[in-house]
Amino acid sequence: MSYAPARRLAAALVVLVLATAMPLSTTAADRDGDGLSDGFETKWGLTDPDHRDSDRDGVVDSAEDLDGDGLGNLGEQRAGTDPGRKDTDGDGRTDDREDHDGDGRSNAREQDQRPIPAGLKPSLKRAATDRPYTKGRWCAPPNKSSKLVLCHFGNRDSDTTIVLMGDSHAMAWSEAAWRTARARDWHLITVLKSACVPLRGIYTVAMHNADRGRACRGWRNNALDWIGKRASRIDALVLTHGDGYALARTNGVQISSGAKVGVWAAGLRKTLKAISERIDVIVLADIPLNAKNPVRCLGFHRKNMSACVTDREPQAALTVENALRDVTQQEGEYHRSLSGQVCPYDPCPVVQGDALIWRDKAHITGTIARRLTPSFRRMVDDVISGAE
Repeated sequence: MSYAPARRLAAALVVLVLATAMPLSTTAADRDGDGLSDGFETKWGLTDPDHRDSDRDGVVDSAEDLDGDGLGNLGEQRAGTDPGRKDTDGDGRTDDREDHDGDGRSNAREQDQRPIPAGLKPSLKRAATDRPYTKGRWCAPPNKSSKLVLCHFGNRDSDTTIVLMGDSHAMAWSEAAWRTARARDWHLITVLKSACVPLRGIYTVAMHNADRGRACRGWRNNALDWIGKRASRIDALVLTHGDGYALARTNGVQISSGAKVGVWAAGLRKTLKAISERIDVIVLADIPLNAKNPVRCLGFHRKNMSACVTDREPQAALTVENALRDVTQQEGEYHRSLSGQVCPYDPCPVVQGDALIWRDKAHITGTIARRLTPSFRRMVDDVISGAE
């Protein structure tokens, strides 16, 4: 009796079981390597199976949420839902709230339930040091110095000059800014200082440390004075900073959470009024804040990234950002946000494609900022060209 047919049948069954247990993107053709199968992209026709980033905004197609239902395209592929409709089956519940496999967890909660991708950039070990590349220059003064450290990028003889000003959250965008300047043949100047809010009248609890506090206040005054003297040669100013600081009054007493919204708004208004009307100011909203450090969390949950995601705050809950937006618009300037590119679906992911988004709880990696350069460039293009 021959056992060859039985052995072949057993082998075929093993292959079938393994194939059905693997994610779709690893078993189906994926020509552009974005994590979406060619069949999924061709079926729905919303993304290009030959291009990882169909709309060229820096967000990989698998992370895009094209219908705004809270599911990224990879989540839609996993759940078998339509990436162009919020409620695929028309039952009144959006696709993110459905439970396609009946395990008691919503589709949204399971969309990142997968291992860290191979070749993660940067690796978890290198995440903390993955900062924007500024061509070998450290473009900020030491903690106890109020001196301006100005870095110049692009064409210094250009007819267009833009300035990037702010704290470490502004620093995170510095590489995207100089790449934008280079692509447009503009002149970029960075005016940066870590842990120092660039708005007049804003005092953080940390600023009441004698040396660092004096340095921050001095730097802020020096920066605004420098912008005033150079106003005729500056076309646009990108102003951005973290909004999670604990604020204090001039006597050092901490301001309550209920009162700080008005303090932030007043600080921005004073700052915008101090800047020449000739300069178009782009107030760039802060990025989302994670509930925990994603890098540390991923170290414990390498096989399940969903354990490290953070719920996206509803716009109505972003009281400080809403106040800053209102002041910006009232003063006739431009309020913009790249939060939708950093956090394209809900809960906010920690990885896009093979790129680690975060280097700590509140700062994005240089890798993801570099990849989001197209979105940063479009944001500045719109203002420079006079488009709304």
